[in-house]
Amino acid sequence: MVHRLVSLPLSAMDYKTEYDHILHLAHVNGYQKFLIDRLIIKHSRNIKNNHLSTLFAQNREISKSIQKRVSVTYAPNITNKLKNTFENFNIRMVHSNDKKLRTVLGSTKDKIHATEKSGIYQINCSTCDAKYIGQTRRSLKKRFDEHHRSVKNKETDKAIAAHIFDLDNTAPHKIISFDENVKLIKQVTNPIKLDAYESIYISSSQNLMNLEDGPINSPLFKILK
Repeated sequence: MVHRLVSLPLSAMDYKTEYDHILHLAHVNGYQKFLIDRLIIKHSRNIKNNHLSTLFAQNREISKSIQKRVSVTYAPNITNKLKNTFENFNIRMVHSNDKKLRTVLGSTKDKIHATEKSGIYQINCSTCDAKYIGQTRRSLKKRFDEHHRSVKNKETDKAIAAHIFDLDNTAPHKIISFDENVKLIKQVTNPIKLDAYESIYISSSQNLMNLEDGPINSPLFKILK
């Protein structure tokens, strides 16, 4: 869209309309204005350089003449037949082998138990099909202990405790144990990604105990429902 903006001969009014439209879409998808302005400067500079010199066009022609290489897992019945076809497009196939020593011997590291992992988790009610979805940077067991403590202290401002002590319930709701009611639905080791994953799982789930929506509110998540 930025390339089209700087390439087409637009009037000042049409340019501003298109620019505002791009900014709106960028904002909805979590991109800041300075990134769009940087792209506009970059594309404008490239177009200007192409008009001033043939050097850039020559470089593109040279890059086309350089043979490209692509790594493909070796399978005699397939790769040998594709070799000539790839060469017609100036692409050289390089065979690779997935059976590396590391995959054969396996990892020497001790596996992390599920209770010690972090990421997006789900807590199910033992009485009904309601569930709670949350995130944790620490171990899953520590986060569950915090939920269990809020229930024990009857902190009804917390989602799980509010569900268990809801007076409108016809049957007593309860969370029996970590092993029975808790599961890790997505291991996330990068804390930056936690908000996004939690929002995706909340948006795509039903019958939640959660009192609030996910930390990221985007119309794109509605597609998941």
